[in-house]
Amino acid sequence: MFNYHSNYIYNYRQDGINLTKEESIVYHYTSPEGFLGILTSQNVRFTDIKYMNDRSEGVYFVKLLLDYIDKNKNEYPSAAEVINRLLGENNLEEIKTLKATNIKYRLTEGKIEPARAFLFCTCVDADSLNMWNYYVKNGSYQGYNIGFRVDAFLETIAKMFPENNNISIYYGKVLYTLKQQQEEIKNLLQTIEDAANDNSLLNYAKSNALELYLKRYIDLYGVFYKHHKFAGEQEFRFVIEFDYEFSNRAILDFRDWIDSSKTITEDFCIKNGIITPFLNVPFDKKTISRVYISPMTEFAIAKRSIKEIIYKKGYRVFPVHQSKIPIRY
Repeated sequence: MFNYHSNYIYNYRQDGINLTKEESIVYHYTSPEGFLGILTSQNVRFTDIKYMNDRSEGVYFVKLLLDYIDKNKNEYPSAAEVINRLLGENNLEEIKTLKATNIKYRLTEGKIEPARAFLFCTCVDADSLNMWNYYVKNGSYQGYNIGFRVDAFLETIAKMFPENNNISIYYGKVLYTLKQQQEEIKNLLQTIEDAANDNSLLNYAKSNALELYLKRYIDLYGVFYKHHKFAGEQEFRFVIEFDYEFSNRAILDFRDWIDSSKTITEDFCIKNGIITPFLNVPFDKKTISRVYISPMTEFAIAKRSIKEIIYKKGYRVFPVHQSKIPIRY
């Protein structure tokens, strides 16, 4: 885990440090309008997960979990009981076929505090045709991608939050292959199975604790599992998660809590005709490492305009590249 003088920023995989080096760069593809807005405002948008384009967000991981436990019930009987208790109010077949759009949870005792998650999506590939294809307009590729330094971005976020148990921030590569996903699920189930059979733990509290552990895993880690058909996006995600009650109190402005002029604020935009909540998250100017311009864009004049805006807005000089994908039309 990187050390950002914070105890609430984590790589979502325990071995993630081997996959995500501190100096790594990730790329946010966007439209010309989006690119200008990011550089001008020095903010990026974290979108509420419930409003993402993939309708299986928040459901797909649970489907994988149910499929795996169906094939391995005898190996993880205690974990299977925890899953059935936690998900008992759902039509499990609808989840397995991805017809469900919302999942209900219940505890043996007490109630589950709802949470909200906001995502910022990037790509590990600096020049991806799959991603440029989202920015074809009138038969021409019109887009940019911004290379963000992972370490600098997380460092900025860490400085904006007080130490608070209501906030968790996760980051890392999305898993697409079934083999990788099942390996992670196997580790999860084994952890639950071992804890359930640990006689040193008090039985009356054990059931609730394991249900809460599994629910927490689904909330925070489940967003890093996606269907293999999305693999071309090579996504790297940043997730900010709040307790629902905390996120709905008007205290997202932390400037009175910490010594910082930057703050995270909630706002709304129109996305596919839907009013969509998002977080405006500032970044430090040193966070941008480089910029790529889409294929077919007139590079010389586009580069000149970028150089001018970074000078006017006080960014440090960073390289500007053109896509090397040889597209004629």
